[in-house]
Amino acid sequence: MPDEASPGKNISVSHDGLFIELSSVPLPNIIRYYDDFADKTRTIRSDDNIWKIICDGRSSQVIWTGYSVHIKGILQRYIAWGFTKYDPSTFISIGSVINAKKEIIQFWINVFNTPDTARNIWENDGFGQLVRPIPFVLRSISVFLCEMSLCGWSPDDLEYLRGWKWFSPKAKSNVEHGLSYYLSQNEETKIVSYFDRVATAKSSEMKIWRNALLLYFSYAFGLRPVQIAGLKHSDVNIIETSGRKVGHITFYQSKQRSGKREPILRKIKSEWVSIAISYRKMSEQMNEERTDLVSEQSFLNLTPSETSMLISTTAEEIIGRPITPTIFRHIAAQRMADLGMSQLELAEFLGHSDVDTCLVYFENSAVQGQVVNRALGLSPIYQKLRDIAEHGFINQDELDGLSGDQQVGGAAHGIPLAGIGGCTIGQSLCELSPAISCYTCPKFLPLQNIETHKNVAEDLQEVIVQFERSGRNDQSNPAYTQLTHTMTKISSIIESLEPLNE
Repeated sequence: MPDEASPGKNISVSHDGLFIELSSVPLPNIIRYYDDFADKTRTIRSDDNIWKIICDGRSSQVIWTGYSVHIKGILQRYIAWGFTKYDPSTFISIGSVINAKKEIIQFWINVFNTPDTARNIWENDGFGQLVRPIPFVLRSISVFLCEMSLCGWSPDDLEYLRGWKWFSPKAKSNVEHGLSYYLSQNEETKIVSYFDRVATAKSSEMKIWRNALLLYFSYAFGLRPVQIAGLKHSDVNIIETSGRKVGHITFYQSKQRSGKREPILRKIKSEWVSIAISYRKMSEQMNEERTDLVSEQSFLNLTPSETSMLISTTAEEIIGRPITPTIFRHIAAQRMADLGMSQLELAEFLGHSDVDTCLVYFENSAVQGQVVNRALGLSPIYQKLRDIAEHGFINQDELDGLSGDQQVGGAAHGIPLAGIGGCTIGQSLCELSPAISCYTCPKFLPLQNIETHKNVAEDLQEVIVQFERSGRNDQSNPAYTQLTHTMTKISSIIESLEPLNE
């Protein structure tokens, strides 16, 4: 056999006894499985030459042409058995491997037909040479042969199989390598401002409200695409209490080793409930067409892959870089760990049934000094803002030419602010207080002098550190929040001016 599957040996197999064995494992005429994402029972006719497997908004197919009669008999019974052992979504990948790697699968099943020599051949020529997920599929097939007592195997051999070398050592994920995930303060601000804009918009397209919901569920709750896309109308509840709209969503655990899918309740931030209300109203009016891949009760009418793509592209439109739902999930988990959430609470937040799976976030949690640095806008992953036009800088001559009212002046927290820039409307008409808030105002025209802003940043750092030392650094403290947002803006101005001073 050629390429990656071939250890360069000829495997001679007698199939006479196998046909007798297969007759003891009847193949049902119709194989049924439940697609919980589409909320429907799907069927496969065993006599069809093409088996189409649909689940979780994805599909794969197995074309039986090219398989020998005896291997086809084994694999068809294996798939029928597998639907009773695994989540149906598993067979999207398994079906693709069986269809695409016919020669490899046939070769190794022939190897497994002689249990006495199979391990030696596998560990010399299979282990470490076959790319994933082929080893997983072959291991699963070997377990099936044991449980069904086929090809000379028996249930007693399951322990023997566990001792084989099946997979190469798993490469650590970035999280396991200690790479924590964060958004910069500027990115956080942009995302929050985006939700605010969409929530207060009097009218918009349905896709705008839907994209905002997708991003919110991923950003705030760390939900997986299959959990977001799987939301039904009944899972999104909005009630009015004391004159206010209150929204909750119910989602279900996914990727659970136990197979159980417990419901978990989350509250939608009150300021942004209007996004869900507007989307629901518009979607009911439009009554979108639904494909066979999604449930009639689907709230968002999207598949998980469509959900993932839209979250990533929406994030790129807002902050300038794409962020996948997986990364948002890590960001949310790391954020909760940094904020002091317990191990049990974080496991519940993520929907994990095993509380130890979230320990990595506590191991990576930033020390207090790193948290302070991020509050000061000094995060090592801070995204450099080089688009000067975003700030509308003003040079010294232009500043001197403005009226006194349009030249920013004053003091805040003991920091003198004279000469930092200009104001397009004039301070007499400004409602922001204290004057340092000018840095967060779109009408502010920063002076094109990096040293001026560095001096303000140094003074402001001392003020923020005083807040930290006195324990007044809670995000619910308006003054502290204002200071950190201001520092972020100053940092972005400094970053943008640096290329001009090189």
